[in-house]
Amino acid sequence: MSNSRIRDLVMRTPLSEAQAEWLLEQMPNASDKTLQQVVALACSGHPITRIIALVRSGRGPRAPHS
Repeated sequence: MSNSRIRDLVMRTPLSEAQAEWLLEQMPNASDKTLQQVVALACSGHPITRIIALVRSGRGPRAPHS
């Protein structure tokens, strides 16, 4: 686990270091943008485990289509 990714996620989101580390363990290959979208959805009341399941299945947060 990259400490720089954990620090970056902690600085860019309201997550604690332990929460950021857990999220990165769940989604080690996710882009920074996807991780930030997951955190934003979780902060708005969506269950984090459901969001992670949707992302893994390919139905999670995506950039809007233009």
